[in-house]
Amino acid sequence: MKSILGIGINTFKEGLRDKTLLSVSISGFLLIAASRILVPISIGESYRVITDFGLALVEVFSVLLTIFIGTRILYDEIERKTIYTVVTKPVRISEFLIGKLFGLTLLVFSIQFLLFLTIFLFSKIYLHFVFWRVFVWFFFLFFEMLILNGVAILLSTFTTPITSGLISMLIYIIANTSNYLKELSQMVKLPIFTYIANFLYYFLPNFTLTNVKTEILYNLPIDKGLYLFAPSYSIMYVVFLLTIATMLFEKREFY
Repeated sequence: MKSILGIGINTFKEGLRDKTLLSVSISGFLLIAASRILVPISIGESYRVITDFGLALVEVFSVLLTIFIGTRILYDEIERKTIYTVVTKPVRISEFLIGKLFGLTLLVFSIQFLLFLTIFLFSKIYLHFVFWRVFVWFFFLFFEMLILNGVAILLSTFTTPITSGLISMLIYIIANTSNYLKELSQMVKLPIFTYIANFLYYFLPNFTLTNVKTEILYNLPIDKGLYLFAPSYSIMYVVFLLTIATMLFEKREFY
């Protein structure tokens, strides 16, 4: 546990020094602040329009952070040869990868929280209401990004950052549309398309299962079971991803 925590904190500190983090974060804050111009043109729906815009921005920038930083998290270690000092110590590969995931998750979580806090304060100052349910969306988005972090780390064990980034983005898009693909396959009724849709639906991450954005925006009730399902599904999927990542990474030669 001590080694995992140490690797995680070190990964978090390295991420804070990454120029990509600064660029993406500043862009996110500026765009959320600039959303004030939507207030005059969103008559009667200002809170919903601004919140929808803000939540979309947070999700987009969370994904960008995960892809740009997460897909390089192991590649940079190998390129700088700092991985050699790790594998020669009594640290298991699984502990090393868990530590990396912990650091990356902490980094993305920190930026997410600051962006959500910006939306919260913005709604209080300019829209004169407190939209507490923003933090409910934050809860579900955190576990989605946890899975995406795991995907990025898995891919970075055997591909280049560019390839990892492209595949991670593709998986993210599929994860948010797998329900629609499955419904479409039932309408098209082509066997090959049905097989592909079922594979994507059951094997790849499925973020549509915990997508509560509509409920958040329109103040609709949220199934209480999702509060337990989201973390359970996320943790089990990440364990699956890290297990594969560990097996792949252990086959690499660093000596």
